[in-house]
Amino acid sequence: MIVARIRPLSLAKVMAAVYAAIGLLIGAIFAITSFFGATIGALSHGHAEPWLGALIGMGALVAAPVFYGLLGFLGGLFTAAVYNIAAGAIGGVELEVFER
Repeated sequence: MIVARIRPLSLAKVMAAVYAAIGLLIGAIFAITSFFGATIGALSHGHAEPWLGALIGMGALVAAPVFYGLLGFLGGLFTAAVYNIAAGAIGGVELEVFER
């Protein structure tokens, strides 16, 4: 079986979902570290606001998946377009599949 062409929108949607999941993980890590960093800073200086770290962390939980998902979508479109051009010129990727 040879993959002769990839539909760009199909690959872009899959890549957007995968990268949005990665962005959610990165956003969660950023949220946790910013919350603890702001809390530790507030405890050590006494005048800082710990809620600011939580607010920044919540923003990261929303912004990171959207940003990563958008970049994944654009990357999928570009990758499929380049693959289709290369596959047309030199042939597609050959896959060996079998049924159980």
